[in-house]
Amino acid sequence: MKKGLVLSEIEGFTLIELIVVIGIMAILTSIGLAYFNNFNEEKKINSEISRFVDVLHLARSKSMTNDLTPMPACPDFSGYQIEIVQASPVISKLNFCCGDCLGANKTLLQSHNLYSTVSADNSYTILFAPHTGATLAKTVRFTNATIGKFATVTIQSSGLISNTDLSAL
Repeated sequence: MKKGLVLSEIEGFTLIELIVVIGIMAILTSIGLAYFNNFNEEKKINSEISRFVDVLHLARSKSMTNDLTPMPACPDFSGYQIEIVQASPVISKLNFCCGDCLGANKTLLQSHNLYSTVSADNSYTILFAPHTGATLAKTVRFTNATIGKFATVTIQSSGLISNTDLSAL
Protein backbone atom coordinates (compact mmCIF):
# COMPACT_ATOMS: atom_id res chain seq x y z
CA MET A 1 0.00 0.00 0.00
CA LYS A 2 1.49 3.27 -1.14
CA LYS A 3 1.00 6.35 0.92
CA GLY A 4 2.61 8.91 -1.44
CA LEU A 5 4.58 9.23 -4.61
CA VAL A 6 8.30 9.46 -4.52
CA LEU A 7 9.77 12.34 -6.54
CA SER A 8 11.57 9.98 -8.90
CA GLU A 9 8.31 8.26 -9.82
CA ILE A 10 6.62 11.46 -11.12
CA GLU A 11 6.58 11.40 -14.89
CA GLY A 12 6.84 14.47 -17.15
CA PHE A 13 8.64 15.81 -20.17
CA THR A 14 12.39 16.08 -20.23
CA LEU A 15 14.15 19.25 -21.24
CA ILE A 16 15.30 17.64 -24.50
CA GLU A 17 11.72 16.71 -25.44
CA LEU A 18 10.53 20.28 -24.79
CA ILE A 19 13.36 21.77 -26.86
CA VAL A 20 12.61 19.43 -29.78
CA VAL A 21 8.88 20.31 -29.74
CA ILE A 22 9.57 24.06 -29.52
CA GLY A 23 12.09 23.75 -32.39
CA ILE A 24 9.55 21.96 -34.60
CA MET A 25 6.93 24.60 -33.81
CA ALA A 26 9.38 27.38 -34.71
CA ILE A 27 10.21 25.76 -38.06
CA LEU A 28 6.52 25.27 -38.95
CA THR A 29 5.74 28.86 -37.96
CA SER A 30 8.54 30.28 -40.12
CA ILE A 31 7.38 28.23 -43.12
CA GLY A 32 3.80 29.41 -42.58
CA LEU A 33 4.90 33.07 -42.39
CA ALA A 34 6.88 32.72 -45.62
CA TYR A 35 3.85 31.31 -47.45
CA PHE A 36 1.62 34.02 -45.98
CA ASN A 37 4.00 36.76 -47.19
CA ASN A 38 4.06 35.21 -50.68
CA PHE A 39 0.25 35.02 -50.68
CA ASN A 40 0.01 38.70 -49.62
CA GLU A 41 2.38 39.85 -52.38
CA GLU A 42 0.45 37.88 -55.01
CA LYS A 43 -2.76 39.55 -53.84
CA LYS A 44 -1.11 42.98 -54.15
CA ILE A 45 -0.07 42.50 -57.79
CA ASN A 46 -3.44 40.93 -58.68
CA SER A 47 -5.21 43.87 -57.03
CA GLU A 48 -3.16 46.40 -59.01
CA ILE A 49 -3.80 44.59 -62.29
CA SER A 50 -7.52 44.39 -61.57
CA ARG A 51 -7.65 48.11 -60.73
CA PHE A 52 -5.68 49.00 -63.88
CA VAL A 53 -7.96 46.89 -66.10
CA ASP A 54 -11.03 48.52 -64.49
CA VAL A 55 -9.65 52.00 -65.23
CA LEU A 56 -8.86 50.97 -68.83
CA HIS A 57 -12.45 49.74 -69.29
CA LEU A 58 -13.78 52.98 -67.78
CA ALA A 59 -11.64 55.15 -70.08
CA ARG A 60 -12.64 53.11 -73.15
CA SER A 61 -16.36 53.21 -72.36
CA LYS A 62 -16.28 56.97 -71.63
CA SER A 63 -14.45 57.57 -74.93
CA MET A 64 -16.90 55.43 -76.89
CA THR A 65 -19.91 57.28 -75.45
CA ASN A 66 -18.23 60.66 -75.98
CA ASP A 67 -18.67 61.48 -72.28
CA LEU A 68 -17.84 65.20 -71.97
CA THR A 69 -18.87 65.45 -68.30
CA PRO A 70 -15.51 66.88 -67.09
CA MET A 71 -15.63 69.70 -69.69
CA PRO A 72 -19.00 69.97 -71.49
CA ALA A 73 -17.82 72.87 -73.67
CA CYS A 74 -14.84 70.96 -75.11
CA PRO A 75 -14.66 71.82 -78.83
CA ASP A 76 -12.04 69.20 -79.73
CA PHE A 77 -12.61 66.07 -77.61
CA SER A 78 -9.74 63.64 -78.25
CA GLY A 79 -10.68 60.89 -75.79
CA TYR A 80 -9.63 59.56 -72.40
CA GLN A 81 -6.02 58.85 -71.58
CA ILE A 82 -4.37 56.46 -69.12
CA GLU A 83 -0.82 57.21 -68.00
CA ILE A 84 1.58 54.96 -66.14
CA VAL A 85 4.30 57.19 -64.71
CA GLN A 86 7.59 55.70 -63.52
CA ALA A 87 8.08 57.44 -60.21
CA SER A 88 8.52 56.23 -56.69
CA PRO A 89 5.88 54.86 -56.24
CA VAL A 90 4.57 54.19 -59.76
CA ILE A 91 1.49 56.31 -60.51
CA SER A 92 -1.51 55.45 -62.65
CA LYS A 93 -3.54 58.43 -63.96
CA LEU A 94 -6.85 58.81 -65.82
CA ASN A 95 -7.11 62.01 -67.90
CA PHE A 96 -9.87 63.69 -69.93
CA CYS A 97 -8.40 65.13 -73.14
CA CYS A 98 -9.65 68.19 -74.94
CA GLY A 99 -7.28 68.82 -77.82
CA ASP A 100 -3.89 67.15 -78.13
CA CYS A 101 -3.87 65.79 -74.55
CA LEU A 102 -0.78 67.78 -73.58
CA GLY A 103 -0.40 70.19 -70.65
CA ALA A 104 -3.50 72.34 -70.14
CA ASN A 105 -5.50 70.30 -72.66
CA LYS A 106 -5.91 67.40 -70.26
CA THR A 107 -7.83 67.23 -67.01
CA LEU A 108 -6.75 64.75 -64.32
CA LEU A 109 -9.79 62.76 -63.18
CA GLN A 110 -8.13 60.25 -60.88
CA SER A 111 -4.69 59.20 -59.78
CA HIS A 112 -3.52 56.10 -57.95
CA ASN A 113 -0.18 55.11 -56.43
CA LEU A 114 0.70 51.45 -56.92
CA TYR A 115 1.87 49.34 -53.97
CA SER A 116 5.56 49.93 -53.30
CA THR A 117 6.42 46.31 -54.18
CA VAL A 118 4.61 46.47 -57.55
CA SER A 119 6.18 48.17 -60.56
CA ALA A 120 5.50 48.63 -64.27
CA ASP A 121 8.25 47.83 -66.75
CA ASN A 122 8.02 51.24 -68.43
CA SER A 123 6.06 54.51 -68.59
CA TYR A 124 2.99 54.29 -70.81
CA THR A 125 0.38 56.55 -72.36
CA ILE A 126 -2.80 54.94 -73.67
CA LEU A 127 -5.33 57.19 -75.42
CA PHE A 128 -8.76 55.80 -76.29
CA ALA A 129 -10.29 57.55 -79.32
CA PRO A 130 -13.81 59.01 -79.20
CA HIS A 131 -16.70 56.92 -80.62
CA THR A 132 -14.59 53.82 -81.42
CA GLY A 133 -12.52 53.30 -78.27
CA ALA A 134 -9.59 52.40 -80.53
CA THR A 135 -6.01 52.92 -79.38
CA LEU A 136 -2.45 51.92 -80.20
CA ALA A 137 -1.77 48.32 -79.22
CA LYS A 138 0.27 48.05 -76.02
CA THR A 139 1.35 45.46 -73.50
CA VAL A 140 1.96 46.63 -69.94
CA ARG A 141 3.95 44.34 -67.66
CA PHE A 142 3.51 44.60 -63.89
CA THR A 143 6.18 43.00 -61.70
CA ASN A 144 6.48 42.17 -58.02
CA ALA A 145 10.20 41.61 -57.48
CA THR A 146 9.64 40.52 -53.86
CA ILE A 147 8.13 37.25 -55.04
CA GLY A 148 9.70 37.20 -58.51
CA LYS A 149 6.42 37.17 -60.45
CA PHE A 150 4.83 39.28 -63.17
CA ALA A 151 1.62 39.58 -65.16
CA THR A 152 0.78 41.47 -68.32
CA VAL A 153 -2.16 43.54 -69.50
CA THR A 154 -2.63 43.68 -73.27
CA ILE A 155 -4.58 46.43 -74.99
CA GLN A 156 -5.37 45.64 -78.63
CA SER A 157 -5.71 48.37 -81.25
CA SER A 158 -9.48 47.77 -81.28
CA GLY A 159 -9.50 48.67 -77.57
CA LEU A 160 -10.07 45.15 -76.26
CA ILE A 161 -8.30 44.52 -72.96
CA SER A 162 -6.99 41.22 -71.58
CA ASN A 163 -4.62 40.18 -68.82
CA THR A 164 -2.55 37.13 -67.99
CA ASP A 165 -2.15 35.18 -64.78
CA LEU A 166 0.97 35.55 -62.65
CA SER A 167 4.14 33.97 -64.04
CA ALA A 168 7.62 33.51 -62.61
CA LEU A 169 10.30 35.94 -63.77
